[in-house]
Amino acid sequence: MAPEGQQQQQRPLVILGAGPTMKEGLQVAHDMKCEVWGCNYMIHPELTMLFQMHGDSFIKARFVSHYLEHPPKVPLVMQHTWSQMPTSVAFPMAEHTKYFGFDRMLRSGQHNGRPYHACSMSYMMALAIMMQQYNPIHLYGVDFYSELRHESTYERPSVEFYIGFGLAKGLTIDLPENSRLLTTSDNHRQIYGLEWNPELSQQETNALGRVA
Repeated sequence: MAPEGQQQQQRPLVILGAGPTMKEGLQVAHDMKCEVWGCNYMIHPELTMLFQMHGDSFIKARFVSHYLEHPPKVPLVMQHTWSQMPTSVAFPMAEHTKYFGFDRMLRSGQHNGRPYHACSMSYMMALAIMMQQYNPIHLYGVDFYSELRHESTYERPSVEFYIGFGLAKGLTIDLPENSRLLTTSDNHRQIYGLEWNPELSQQETNALGRVA
């Protein structure tokens, strides 16, 4: 991984999850000659970087035997390096915390400094932005179609946070047509106040009338 701030010619990147649009993402990578980052169990010749961001006990229980049987041939980004994984590299958490401004974050007036991550894909987005080498960034298989509450409620917003940061940095972010990223929990895409307004109950309408 090149140091943050080292300017290089930008190239396209596909961040690949295991969702329904994964195959579409691999086709995009092939057609546009993108680098491809994956996570967890992924084994594919297109991969140029693999992310394993779980904690130690979870990795030992779920992933070590897989990696020993199928040793990653590309950089394996983890919370820290593992001697059993020769290609493992540590995620640059201290640099990340400063780059995204978490060191300036306050909670109840006190410095907090805790970075915001709720899934592997948010780490992948963050590192891609920090490295300043990738544009556009395509997110495929990162669809959040699942109705599991931990994905739609806890994980998805952290990816959307870094999408917003990337857009503010001037990056082009490509999402599949049916991705639920940057939509409401029910896949609502209309613009609040311009294209739709919430339905108010009679009690809420009465309360607003009293305030007016």
